[in-house]
Parts: sequence; C-alpha cells; structure tokens
Amino acid sequence: MSKTEDKNENRGNAPERTYAPTHGEKKSVRTGGELRAPRSAVYAPTRMAQFYEAIERDRKAREQGEQTAYGAEPETIVIQEQRAAEDTKKESVPPVEKKKPAADPEILFRDEHYKEEDPKKLWKRKKKKRKSGEKWRKTRKRLAITLTVLVLILLIAAAYYITLLRNIEIVGNEKYPAAAISELSGLTDGRNIFLCDLGAVRANITSNPYLNVLKTERILPDTIRITVEERKETAAIMYLDYSVVIDKTGYVLAIGGGSTYPDLLHVIGMSATGLQIGQTLAQSDNFQAQTLVALLENLGKYDLIGTMEQVNISNPLRVEMRTREGLDIVLGEPDKLDEKMAWIVEVLPVLKERGYTAGTLNVGVVTGPVFSPATRQETSETGNPEESDTEAPEDEG
Repeated sequence: MSKTEDKNENRGNAPERTYAPTHGEKKSVRTGGELRAPRSAVYAPTRMAQFYEAIERDRKAREQGEQTAYGAEPETIVIQEQRAAEDTKKESVPPVEKKKPAADPEILFRDEHYKEEDPKKLWKRKKKKRKSGEKWRKTRKRLAITLTVLVLILLIAAAYYITLLRNIEIVGNEKYPAAAISELSGLTDGRNIFLCDLGAVRANITSNPYLNVLKTERILPDTIRITVEERKETAAIMYLDYSVVIDKTGYVLAIGGGSTYPDLLHVIGMSATGLQIGQTLAQSDNFQAQTLVALLENLGKYDLIGTMEQVNISNPLRVEMRTREGLDIVLGEPDKLDEKMAWIVEVLPVLKERGYTAGTLNVGVVTGPVFSPATRQETSETGNPEESDTEAPEDEG
C-alpha cells in the first residue's frame, strides 16, 4: 500500500472534525450543513496561523498512530479555548465611551424622544420672551431716571444749604461804619446768596447820596462783598437863601439853607433851580453846569480845590476864581483848562515867595499868564502893601 492510500485510509478512519458554532454563526447551506471556520477566522492572520498549526499537529499525530487524550479534534479545542479567552477578556475590559463632539451653541441636540415643536407655539414663546425683555429694559430705564432725579435733588439741596448767607463784607468805607452800610443794604443772614438781588442792594446803599457802590460780588460759599466809595463834599452852589452841596464830579449831595459851608469851594453866579439830591450836573443841558463840572475835574487833577475859595461863573466866557489868600485868577473862556491849571500851579508858589498875596493873575491870555498887583485902594482894603502894576515874573512866562 502506498503512502498516499495509507493517508487517505487514515483520514477516513479518523473521526469527523466538528466545529462548534459561536454566537451569530450559521450553518452553511452550500456545504450541506457542514460547519466551516467563520470569516473572522479566515481573515484574521493570527487565527489562521493557529488553525493551520492545529491541523499540522493532528496530521503528525495520525501518522504516528496516536490518539488525543480527549475525544474532540485538537484544532477544534484550540479554537474554542481561544474564543472563550477572548470573550472573557472582552467582559473584563470596560467598554470605552466614545467622546461626543464639541457642542455648537447654535445647534439644538435632540434625543430620540424629542419631537419638533409647533412653529406657532415657538413663535408665541419667542414673542413672550421679547416682550419680557422689553419690559425689563423699560423698567431699568425708569429706575435710572428716578435715581438721577433723586441725586440731582440731593445735590441741589446740599448746594442750597451750603450757600446760605453768613458773611457781609464792606470794603472802601472811611467815615461810615460797616455795620450801618450792611444794615442799609437790606441783606439778612440765612438767605441763599444766589437769591439775593444785588441790584436792590446797590439801590438801597446809594439811597444815601454820600455812598457810591463800586462793585457787589458773591464769594462762595456764603459771603457777599460790597465795595463802596464815600462821596466827599467839594463845593457849594450859593443861590438866593439856600445852597446846593456837590462832590468833585458834580453829584448833588444835599440841598438846604442856613449854612455858609466855610470849608467848601463857593460857586456863585449859577442858578440852582431844578437841582435834586442824587442828580449829577453833567446830566444837565445847562452850559454853566457843564462848565462847573469840567472846572472841578481839572482843579481836582492839580489838587487846587483846597486852595480856591470862590468860583464865579456868572459869565461862562469869563470864568473867575479867588484863592483863600485873596488873589484873583481870571480863566477866561473854559477851554484849555489843563494848560491853564498847569500855569496856575507854576506861578502861585513864585508869587507867594515874592510876597504878592493880592492882585489879579490872568491865565486867559494866549501868550501866557499875566499878573497885575493890587492898586493902592485895593491894598488899603485888603491891608497889603502898595504895589505898582507889573507883569508876571519871568519865571512864569
């Protein structure tokens, strides 16, 4: 018997190989119910290698005439053991959870029980949500406005109480006491400085003709400062049986009779009809009044008001003055008063130094001042020594 026949005979005597089907495997219809290795065994290289090793071991055992210790074929037992080991390994290893992709906030995930919502209900819910948002925005706006108004009210109240009048400052007074001027102003402590009428304060103080208000100002937080100027009596207009007292600007300070006012400059030859206290001569259309105002201004500029005793403006085209020593001064027309006053200031000290206390100094001449000493009759009346007519000293020319 050849080896080939012996092999076939041994194969025929060998028990039929069986394959235990696992879960999910089915018998092949093509092989008439014969079980074959699953496709997983065919395509898995490791299983195929083990399968062929088992077949090779079985072949060698049959050639040697040996039987296995147990009834099943070796390759079948190996495959079953391997599968049992794999099943055990799968059961022991916990399943790995797949990571879900990062959620997109704009995508709505739905589970298997989710049902698409009705569009009408969705629209109503969105509308309700939108109305709720608008209502909250309106509420926040009202709250902001209310808080702003309350803060403004508190600030105004605080500013009002901080700026209540507590101090009244009087500046520039000399003769009149500050308390008297403060009382005359009409201001009272405890009133807000911004509610005090400064125009009324000025009017109240100037109701006294001897007081002139230069400036009124508010000084935060609680002070009002009043700067005043006291008007001083400068001249007296002697008219009939009464006199009108004015200051250096021609402002009427007082009107009365029975007083000669020896310390003031007497103005004669001018009508005082229609003059009132608080009136300024510069406001009058009277030429004499305007001449007197201009003359007083220049006399004050050269500090000659105290030197003069009398001014005669009965003839506005020939204004005359007299010093307290008795020297007559002729101004002539009331023009170029600044130049004429400069000549008077220059000549008077020279005449006094030379002993001329009487006579006439004419500064209305175009060529320069001319001095005429008093005659014998005039000197006898005035008690001055006899002097001859002469021109003003050369120093005066």
